[in-house]
Amino acid sequence: MEERLRRTIEALIALAQAHERTVMIARTRFQPALPTTFGLKVAGWLDPLARHLERLAELRPRLLVIQFGGAAGTLAALGDRGLEVMQALATELELGCPAAPWHNARDSMIELAAWLTLVTGSLGKLGGDVLLLAQHEVGEVHEAAGGGSSTMPQKSNPIRAEALVTLARHNATSLSGMAQAQLHLHERDGSAWQLEWLTLPGMVVTTGASLTLAGELLAGLDVDPERMRLNMDAGHGLVLAEGLTFALARHMPRADAQSLVRDACHAAQGERRHLVDVLRQRVDLPLAWDALAEPANHLGAAPALQARIIAAARAALSASR
Repeated sequence: MEERLRRTIEALIALAQAHERTVMIARTRFQPALPTTFGLKVAGWLDPLARHLERLAELRPRLLVIQFGGAAGTLAALGDRGLEVMQALATELELGCPAAPWHNARDSMIELAAWLTLVTGSLGKLGGDVLLLAQHEVGEVHEAAGGGSSTMPQKSNPIRAEALVTLARHNATSLSGMAQAQLHLHERDGSAWQLEWLTLPGMVVTTGASLTLAGELLAGLDVDPERMRLNMDAGHGLVLAEGLTFALARHMPRADAQSLVRDACHAAQGERRHLVDVLRQRVDLPLAWDALAEPANHLGAAPALQARIIAAARAALSASR
């Protein structure tokens, strides 16, 4: 899993760098919001995965410890040599040696299950974004080798992205079962033990499958910058409203600027004209209107943020080697 996670991180770094200046619409609450870059969107997928790699390094010494406690966690059958044998066995198996047997303390198992859920959840977010961007009406990305339909030959379904969402939901659901298994009563509880055995192996398999599918999806992801630009232009410049408001606010009270841009947005939609053209006719101010009409001039710190995320991801990769 660690190696698959590393490969996914590396693929996302390469994809983000390739689209550092690919301008697209940022969408909030499923509606167009502001200009952003596809590179920053990809970096947003990357960011938590780098932290999951760090979390795995932190988890490993707590998880990979020997459980050796005898019948009831006292090592009584070994007399006064119980701790000595436990330490020797841990050394032989190249495992850590805990302070005491932990058969009825399942916190590390829950931590593992939570880590698995975090990984699949982050990959599920990636898959969900791809599903939305791949819709025909949006068409900004698509899986190069999608799934077909039994009756509709034109279909190319985003099957890997769908599976990533499903697998994320599966682990999120299973995590509650692992939390129930943490209620391990007295020194050994068969009902909790068996519930863990029913739940955790499936979560491990789910996470492995999710990482594999994410790698396949990224290897065959087609990105369409032209469609991104067409979708941007089709909105009559409304995604520039915030930037235009701040530009006007340098010359008038912000409340007046907001009111002016809000009215201009309604006019731009009704008249199917660009928002900058509407505002240019309504105000006589020394503004660089042509520059304000270019979405690439409204990216703020997007390239710098992407660079920071990539630097952190590379540091996580380096630390894990």
